[in-house]
This record gives sequence, C-alpha cells and structure tokens, in this order.
Amino acid sequence: MTTASDTASGADATFGRHVAPSTIFTADNLDVLRGMNSACVDLIYLDPPFNSNAQYQNPFDPEARFHDVWSMDRVRKGWMLELRLKQPPLHHIITAAAVTHGETMQAYLAYMSVRLIEMRRVLKDSGAIYLHCDPNASHYLKAAMDYVFGHRNFVDEIIWHYGTPSGGRTAGKKPVKVHDTLLVYAKSYGDHVYNAQYLAYSEKYVRERFTHTDEDGRVYRTRKRAGGRVDRQYLDESKGVPLSNVWSDMKQLYAYHLVHRKREETGFPTQKPRALLERIIRASTNPGDVVLDPFCGCATACVAAEGMTNGRNPTLPEKRRWIGVDVSAKAYEMVVLRMEAELGMKETGKSGRLLTHAGELRHKVIFYEKEDAKGNLWRRTGGDVPVRTDAPQPFDLTFGEPETRSPNIREIRYIDQEGRCAADGESLALRHLNTEHIVSRKRHDGPDVDGNIQLMCQSHNSVKAEGTMRELDEKMRSRGEEPWEDRPSFILAAERKYLPPRLRP
Repeated sequence: MTTASDTASGADATFGRHVAPSTIFTADNLDVLRGMNSACVDLIYLDPPFNSNAQYQNPFDPEARFHDVWSMDRVRKGWMLELRLKQPPLHHIITAAAVTHGETMQAYLAYMSVRLIEMRRVLKDSGAIYLHCDPNASHYLKAAMDYVFGHRNFVDEIIWHYGTPSGGRTAGKKPVKVHDTLLVYAKSYGDHVYNAQYLAYSEKYVRERFTHTDEDGRVYRTRKRAGGRVDRQYLDESKGVPLSNVWSDMKQLYAYHLVHRKREETGFPTQKPRALLERIIRASTNPGDVVLDPFCGCATACVAAEGMTNGRNPTLPEKRRWIGVDVSAKAYEMVVLRMEAELGMKETGKSGRLLTHAGELRHKVIFYEKEDAKGNLWRRTGGDVPVRTDAPQPFDLTFGEPETRSPNIREIRYIDQEGRCAADGESLALRHLNTEHIVSRKRHDGPDVDGNIQLMCQSHNSVKAEGTMRELDEKMRSRGEEPWEDRPSFILAAERKYLPPRLRP
C-alpha cells in the first residue's frame, strides 16, 4: 500500500523537495526553477511580460500591480555577472539589444534569459516550451532562445490570430494588431512529443467536396488514385484539416458571446482562453505528463491541464499534471475558484482541501523583503523554498578531473553566495568581500581549490581566523551577532569533505 510519505518522497526524488504536481507557488519563478530537479517536466508554457511599457492592475487585488516597464534598476547585478561569466554569447545578445533598442530591452532580456536557462534544465529531453509573446520583443527573444535551446531545436513560430480589426483598436499610422506569437522549441528536436491535431472542415468545403451519399446515408467524396482507381473518402472517417502554424479559429475572450465568455473570464486584462492552452497541451503532452507555467497569472494553464469542462466531458483523453508559479497569491485563489466554476471541483474534507486528479492542491509561499528603497530588488527570507535533490555539490568530481583553483573564483562565488558575506549573509559589493578558505590551510591542511573557497568580509574573516565555520558561529553569537541561516550548501559540504573526520559536522 502506498502511503502519503511514500508519495512525498517520490515527488522529492522526481521534482525536488517542496515540489509536487498540483502546486501553486507564490514566488519569483527563478527561485522555484533553481530549486527544481533537472529533466522533470514535459511541457512549459509561459505568458511572460511582453516589454509592453505598460502597467497592469490586478482587478482582484488593489495592491497587486504588474509593471511591464523595464530598466536596469530592476535587474540584479548578479544576473548580468552570471551571464557574462557563464554564458558569454547570451550576454553579447543582451548587450547588443541595448545598442539597437535601448536599456529597456537589455533589462527585459536579462530578466528573461536567466529564467530561460533554468527552464531548459528542468525540461525533459522529450519536452517542449511554448513562449507567448508579441512583436514588442519576439525577435529579441527568438535570438536568446536560439542560443539557450539551440537553433536546431526550433520547432515553429505559431501565429495566434485572435481577433478582427475594429476602429476601437486602431492606434497610430499602422495596421491594426490582431495576433500574438508563440515561439516553440524542443529540448531535443526529433525526440520531442508532438501529437498531430486536425480542425473540422468548413461547411463550405463539405458542401462543395462531399457531394455523394451512399445507400446507408453516409456522406462521401470521390478521389482518383493511380491507375485510374476511384476511392471513397467518407466524411465521418476523415480527420479534417491538419493544424497549421496560423491559429485563427479561437479568439480572445472579449470576442466571444457573453454567455461563453462569462464561463471562464476572470477580469485579468491579459487572460488567454482555455481553448488555446488545451490545444497546446494536447499537441505536446501525453496522459500523465507534467505541465509547468512559471507565469501562471489567472491559472489558465493549470485549469486546462486538469482537463475537464464543467465537470462532465473531458476535453483531454486523460488529465495532465501541473505546477504553477506566480508572484501574486491570487493565482492560488484563481485555481480554487476556476476549478469549482469551470470543472465542478469543490473543496472537500475537514481541512477544506481541494483534491485534484494528481493529489491535494498545495500552496507554497516564498517570502521576500525589499533590498532597496525603490522596491526593485528582492531577497528571499523564508517559506517553502524548493530544494534540488539531484544537484551535485559544486566541487564533486563528476568525471574524475583534478580539483583546481579557478582564476575567476571570486566572481563565481559572488554569484553562488548572491553577493553576501558567508558569515552573516549581509549583501555587499564584490570589492568588500575577500576569498577565504572554508577549511583552513594552516590549521587543518585545507586545499586551495574551488570547493574550499568562500567570500567573507574582512571583519568576519578576522573573527574566523584559522577556525571552522562552527567555531565562527559560536564567536558571532557571543558578540551578539546572528550567523547566516541560509548559508549555501557548498560551505557545509566543504567541511564534510576537507575537515579531519573528528571535526566534521
């Protein structure tokens, strides 16, 4: 018999600690992505900011405003440093955008690029990613994704033609905008899942082509084959028109009749119709697969993956699993409300749980605090932070290569420590942090290699002297200071590896 703890431990091994299907995270999606195991999801759909230079109000939360306005003030210094050191070609793409389009595009691409790198990592080799965008940034995003996913893994550019021109939408001396773009990439082209989709023939096509009726009343058309043979193609056996890369059969929600619209409309200004997500899920997943939406907003992808219409007729052969992330806690409330209104699911049990087909609906909150007066930069301070269970320690010898000291280890550790002192976690500029051997070379014969290097301010370096990190913590507490609780794992791992066995934590 499978117990709840068995299920939890299985999810930990597959997705990472604190991650499981039917989970909505209130968090910066970068923190969630970096805590997820590699190759654990089958499909990623994201409807991120479009760099539209606009501000959006969440109608359900007066304090929640989404600013799609970008500047380098909103970009963490560590992101650009990480891209420059670890992904130089991508860094060139971003800086080139600053030359051709200005700082706003540079900031936007930096924000997106560090997240796309993690999305590629968590995607399975059989998986695909659909990035929803528009001409504001689609061409720059295409260049970034060509690098991150590889241009040979580009699947297609899908045009979602969502409406018809109208006078109310005319703006400026240009044609009326009536489409969005979906950039589709596979993790490994050829190995990715694709289930061919077909659209019904138009009434005009059926009327003009299927002109015959047999003795049983079945409608068919005749087709000439090689050798003069004539075949019958029955309408009820025909798949329809193969789906192309221009989707014009589904509109934005406002274009539907009021009765249809009210079934799923939430009031979010950028909401996409469920039919769009259902098509993507059908095409690029199989039953039981996991869909991740790192910008889940009003939770359309999550509801579509759960996969039922009004609790009666399944729109998917079997339901899919899903994980959603959004900075607003309203995404969780939207899942609960929409699954009841659209899927007929209700909270049940003494604790008011909502049971989905993949288990219990979970809400994981990661807490942040502002790092500057503008509120642009954020620092994680607690909550159910996902933790990878598949990640090797930074100094692990995967291929048996000798351990070395990298010439740019200061910059690498600055990224690993998020610009903080290893003693108390205070954020400092790189110039105020010094490299320090975690296990002392003089007292404990610690090696001068990457795995034994951390950054620490001069004051705490002096306090630590030749001692261990445990001894440093004791000295700090005796001085009325609090050690850094969320210290990176490589620091503890170094002491486990390099300290004498009797002193290891």
